[in-house]
Amino acid sequence: MLNRRQVRLKVMQVLYMYYQGGREMTTDQLISAYDREVGRIERLFYYHLAFLRELDHYALTYDADVRNKYLEASRLATEHLVIRNNPIIRAIVDKPELQQGLERLKVAFNYDAEDNLVQKVFMDLKNSEYYKEYITNLEQPGTHEEFVMHLFKHYGDNFQLFEQHFEEEYPNLQDDKKLVASMIKKTVQNILTGKEPFMVEFVQDWENTMGFGQELLQKVVAHDQELMDMVLKKIHKWEPGQVAVLDNIIIKMGIAEFLYFPSIPSTVTINEYVELAKNYSPPNSKKFVNGVLDTISRELVLQKGTEESAE
Repeated sequence: MLNRRQVRLKVMQVLYMYYQGGREMTTDQLISAYDREVGRIERLFYYHLAFLRELDHYALTYDADVRNKYLEASRLATEHLVIRNNPIIRAIVDKPELQQGLERLKVAFNYDAEDNLVQKVFMDLKNSEYYKEYITNLEQPGTHEEFVMHLFKHYGDNFQLFEQHFEEEYPNLQDDKKLVASMIKKTVQNILTGKEPFMVEFVQDWENTMGFGQELLQKVVAHDQELMDMVLKKIHKWEPGQVAVLDNIIIKMGIAEFLYFPSIPSTVTINEYVELAKNYSPPNSKKFVNGVLDTISRELVLQKGTEESAE
């Protein structure tokens, strides 16, 4: 599930740390930092599933509380337990894959947080019109998987406490939530189709994802001055200090791909780094990055053609 777009983002973040005060770090230390940043995505995925397990467990806690405290009519109610009959939730909670992943990655839901997140989400969900509709349409195709995806999307987007809790645990939540959502969706699909093990494999092609990122990071650091010289030749209208730090990093990463990863089409490289600039740099950076990388790409192609003709 890990893809090169997410890898490029993590390399960019590590390089930003490096250029903003971490230049004493060795290449091995930088790669370790990169590995940790990428690993946080998988831990965030498992933390979401740990939350789902806590929500499932809280349904039992609430049920016991109702039966101990309230009138007989309330004690006979069972609607709040319907969530526990969701076959996708049952698979995630009851089968060993989740616990094995949590132990492997040393991920545990934060019980000490004072926000009572699980209780508040459960009560909001139980009383929602969506939940009432869900329990009346249990036999409809797609109902159970849509319910699980709704839990994360609705509360992730609309319940401020949910976002605050997850951001405190995983500060890069906003960068990684889209990939995590796709991992949850794929896991749900695996359960529905009976695939075993059902838990999505985070790194499916090490060389083309993790390995690509490690090598890209190494190349940018090792050839920093060469890459910077190429950038400076194209930004003569600006003083170096006028170009955003992230723009410099993004352009150097793009040039490194042109030079050291020839199997990647230059159009793909340019599009990927323009997208990074669009999302993380100042408003005008997208056009700036596109212009510089496009010019350098064309020049490198011409240079290569000239060298081949000379041979």
